[in-house]
Parts: sequence; structure tokens; C-alpha cells
Amino acid sequence: MEGSEFDKKRIQFLSQSLEQKKLEIQLVQLDGSSNSKSRNIASVDEDVQKSLSKIKHKDVDLSEFYFMRVKELKQKKKIKEALVMLDKIKKSTANDEYLARADYESIALQCSNLKLSEVCIDILDNMVLQYPESNWTGRGLQWLSKSYSVLNRKEDSHKIDGIIKSDFGGLKVE
Repeated sequence: MEGSEFDKKRIQFLSQSLEQKKLEIQLVQLDGSSNSKSRNIASVDEDVQKSLSKIKHKDVDLSEFYFMRVKELKQKKKIKEALVMLDKIKKSTANDEYLARADYESIALQCSNLKLSEVCIDILDNMVLQYPESNWTGRGLQWLSKSYSVLNRKEDSHKIDGIIKSDFGGLKVE
């Protein structure tokens, strides 16, 4: 490198350093002191580290994916595989709506043709206790009402319909 070329690079470097120092001085003047600048930078750094930690440690909820998979499996009449997917949802999510929906989907898969089985009643009891305000619980109660109707238990069916109307006003009694 020639002397003049070296001098040009050095002047460019010093100019950049000067501009950086001017910016630092302006920041110090805005913040009031260099100590508060250090605290602010440390605070920002700490916030960034906390956010990164949350992102790294946060589990990804795959429930939506599993529900899509359940839908595909139901269309292919692969009931056992769909139930396995629903179990994965129940074990992996903390979202009450997803849990209630998984329970409802389990009822729909295990209790086709409106069969009133012990398994279905147990799932529905669980839904009523754990997710009393969920529309999925209301839909489960609709299933129960239809089941009672098929079994000619009209009085029980009407009682359930009344509960659906009073507690799940947004759902249409079918």
C-alpha cells in the first residue's frame, strides 16, 4: 500500500470514529449522564436475553396441526390413528378450548351412530366438569340429547336441550 493510499484509509477510519464519538456524546447529553446510558444499554440487553430465553424454552403447540391430521384420518376412516392424534393433543396442550375440542372429537369418533356408551358418558362428564363454558361441551351435550332421543328417553333429551338453551345460547338445539 502506498503512503497516500494508507493516509486515505486512515483518514476514512478516523472520520468514522469521529462520527461515532459525536453520536455517543449526543446520547450522553440526551440521557443526562454516561451512567444512565450504561444502565439503559444493560437494561435493553437484559430484556433481549429474557425474550430470547422465553422463545427458546417455549414449547410449540402443535394442536392445530394435529386437528388437521385428525380430520384427514377421519375422512380415510382411520379411527384408531385419529384417536392417537387426539391423545397427543390432550397430552401436549394447556389450552382449554383445544382440550375440550379433543374430548368432543373423541366422542364423535368413539360414539358414532349415537351409541350411548360408558366411555362417551365419561368423556362428556369430564367435559362438563372441566370446560363448562366451552361450545365443545355444548356440542357434546347435543350428542347426549340425540342419544337419549334415539333411545326414546324423551324426558332426558328435553332436559339436556334445556341446559343447552340456557347455558349455550349460541348453539342451536338440533
